[in-house]
Amino acid sequence: MPTMHDAQKQAWTLFEPNIPFNPDSAIYKKWLALKAEGNLIGVPLGAELHLGNEDGKPRAAQTFNSGVVLTWYGGADVRLS
Repeated sequence: MPTMHDAQKQAWTLFEPNIPFNPDSAIYKKWLALKAEGNLIGVPLGAELHLGNEDGKPRAAQTFNSGVVLTWYGGADVRLS
């Protein structure tokens, strides 16, 4: 029987079925948290873009169909851009 995890994965891959799915990624966890708060940003349009590893600067970003970009700065630090 499908679980909520299966439903979240289906939503995550709705637009792009071949998008990497990592339930442990900080961006995925932020997406879930935003949804739980009622802040719906849509689904990802593609894979994360890796931006580098410099301290204090973004390391990865992912665009969602609402136009929101979630940017990962390391650890659990993910911000809306």
